[in-house]
Amino acid sequence: MYIYNGVYVQTFIYLSIYSSTFYTIFVIILSVVVVVVLGLHYYLYNAITSKNDNTLIWVPPKPKQQLPFGLGPPIEPIKIDDYEKTTYKDYEIKLLRESVQSIVMSGGISYLMSMKFGQMSLLIQAIMIPVNLFDNILLKKYILGIMKTNDGKSLHNELLSPPTDDIIAQLNATLLASSSTTSTDEQTSSSSTTANEPRVVEITDEPTVKSVKKTGLTEVKTTTSASEID
Repeated sequence: MYIYNGVYVQTFIYLSIYSSTFYTIFVIILSVVVVVVLGLHYYLYNAITSKNDNTLIWVPPKPKQQLPFGLGPPIEPIKIDDYEKTTYKDYEIKLLRESVQSIVMSGGISYLMSMKFGQMSLLIQAIMIPVNLFDNILLKKYILGIMKTNDGKSLHNELLSPPTDDIIAQLNATLLASSSTTSTDEQTSSSSTTANEPRVVEITDEPTVKSVKKTGLTEVKTTTSASEID
């Protein structure tokens, strides 16, 4: 019994040290990733302020996420008042501030979760924070030199002049067409999945009579039962 307890205690101590060591390593990795990414954001801030682009722009509202299969409220049409009048400098500093807040919140929440659920959340955030940088518009513009999207549009979808009723009508028509196309594709995929599912057909012992007309004068009838099928 003494040896068993001794082995148990030694194993527990070893696992505790092993786990605490990995926890410390993951904390250090996440801290380094956050510091490097925040340093990159500081570089972007200096690039924005040094360019000092005070050109007036009108930025559309961010698209709202829609539930799949047409669930949730219908898409609200865009209005002229929804556009934000700002400058390149002010808008990009706003985006930079939102990105910094998101990174700090993600790192802090993952650290708090690691106290309860282990170090896996630290590892996930240490991977996801750098990966999400590739979707950062400011990084594409000031580091990668990308000025247009894949569709040939500007990065912020901004307008250099106040929006008009014709522009708003075109945007709403495009938004409505894209939403209807998405819902139609989802319904088609769901119906095709249902059609491909196997079906159960009940076969009875009662004969089934099928009539086949050979000519206009004669008629041939065939009888099929479940026992003959077997």
